[in-house]
Amino acid sequence: MPPRFHSLPPEIQGMILQEVSRDPSTAAYAAVCKAWQHFFEQKNFKSLAIDQHELTSFREIVTPRRQRFVKHIWYRILLPEHKSLHLTPGSKIAEDPRVLWRADNRFTECILRLWDIISLWNAENRITLELSAFSYQDWDHVTQPERIFERDLEAYKAHKKSESREPYHYDNPQGPYVEQYGFWGLPNTISGIQDYWQALTYELLGWKDIEFVTAAQDDDKRVAYFKEEDAILPSVPIVSKFLIRNTQFRQFWPQTLLYMFESFDNLEDITIERWASGTLKLESGWIKNAAKSLAEWLPVPVKKLSVNGEKCAVLHDWDPCELENREALGKHLRQNSKRLEHMSVVDIIDASHFLDIFRTYVTDEDLRTFIRNAKAKRDRGVALLRSESSTQDAKTSNTRN
Repeated sequence: MPPRFHSLPPEIQGMILQEVSRDPSTAAYAAVCKAWQHFFEQKNFKSLAIDQHELTSFREIVTPRRQRFVKHIWYRILLPEHKSLHLTPGSKIAEDPRVLWRADNRFTECILRLWDIISLWNAENRITLELSAFSYQDWDHVTQPERIFERDLEAYKAHKKSESREPYHYDNPQGPYVEQYGFWGLPNTISGIQDYWQALTYELLGWKDIEFVTAAQDDDKRVAYFKEEDAILPSVPIVSKFLIRNTQFRQFWPQTLLYMFESFDNLEDITIERWASGTLKLESGWIKNAAKSLAEWLPVPVKKLSVNGEKCAVLHDWDPCELENREALGKHLRQNSKRLEHMSVVDIIDASHFLDIFRTYVTDEDLRTFIRNAKAKRDRGVALLRSESSTQDAKTSNTRN
């Protein structure tokens, strides 16, 4: 009689489970016995990617016993469909306000629904919450087979299946646009194509930032677009890290981000791999509001702050030197970074906006690392601002420009 599974040495049992877990679908194996159930549920529920249409199933399937296995939730909000740009005759120079309101309204509803669910989880759990929001019509129809929304999800699933210990990352999400830019003969082509391309980039990056809304669609401008008391987010103690990756092209309004951060009682890590806004005016406005939301009013528990403002030559036709409010953001970051241990502000402020102010104040006691541009981040040329450093040491810190 062949030996039973539980009579085998633990090492052999582990080898069998690891081999079986390589199958494309492993959910059924959780029904074999309690030991198998624990093993496979711990693997299958560790990292979850869901959209708003799956929230009902999510609530039912992720029971209190399974919640302890969850370490990462990627919430993919599908915004309402809108008319694709190639179906719109002429040159599009603005988005219909009704389309913008519907996107904000969908986003607000979806955030409230998820918060209502995870606010009830065991407060001792700790997870990473990743957020993305998009409409399928945001992506250029010519490159639809390479649309990032599907490719990112498939690559994420493959990475999860590989059980790699490296964090998941999608390289070069802007690649299809860079390729099309060359095919179209840009920037040296007829004005009609140049205007159409500009509209394409606004579709991708957003005609305006995504934000919360409580006003009705037909309310006039005298009614506040958003009132906190009309959309109160419940406290969510389980979120310790908030993440937005570089595959999220649309912008989130800084005050909307802050409103979410304030609902996380134990938030320690904020990582936002954002793309810069489509226009100089929008990016300057984002920076102005970030000075409050990501610096002055940053929740006390946060120890690590990483925010990008990456540009791509084919998507952004403005000069960063023309941006407004960068000096104010640098000042607010400097004055309100005393609680932070690690800070990365890549391609948003210039080194002088932070370090010139830094030299006039006492060295932060807690700040360990500061990264301020993409080259420094890639080359690991980090300015180490250690608690034992003197002000003179800070003046000679190695920051790359």
